[in-house]
Amino acid sequence: MARSRGWKVGLDCFSPALAQMVGQDLAQLSACWDWIKGMVYLRAFGPTAIPFELVGLADALHSPGAADDREVLEFLARCTGWEPPSTREEIRRSRLPSSILAAEIARGREACGCPFLTGVELVEIPDVAEIDPVGIQKDWEALAAAPDGIVLSWDLRHMPVERLEMVNRILFHPQT
Repeated sequence: MARSRGWKVGLDCFSPALAQMVGQDLAQLSACWDWIKGMVYLRAFGPTAIPFELVGLADALHSPGAADDREVLEFLARCTGWEPPSTREEIRRSRLPSSILAAEIARGREACGCPFLTGVELVEIPDVAEIDPVGIQKDWEALAAAPDGIVLSWDLRHMPVERLEMVNRILFHPQT
């Protein structure tokens, strides 16, 4: 019905490295949609956000009585191709490297037969998304090369103007 009105139709999916784990085959899904937005949220701690899902996986894989997280986090690093911090607590605090964004964009573009848009959080929500300006700067420098598009999440009305201005500078005036 949406297409009969001339609308484009898209789908929100997990970050590509996590999508298959929840039954989302991006290659198959992309055949049905005009675009897919990957929820590549590095700075939030809630369902679908990478830190939340990694900690959940680490919790599920952690052996009772194990002294530390090293073995589990090394396993997750091998499975995802990412280099997460060395403890679940660092992941829980959303201290993941911005390089994950570039990796997930590449993975999404490779998997999808349609444009892959990248969802990035800019709204601060206490105890869910506590975003620092340095982290935003690094994330957006990594995102500047995302050719298919970026989706600002979650609610534009709650994004601080200074964050939007910083994104504008990074994307459109990188030398200033």
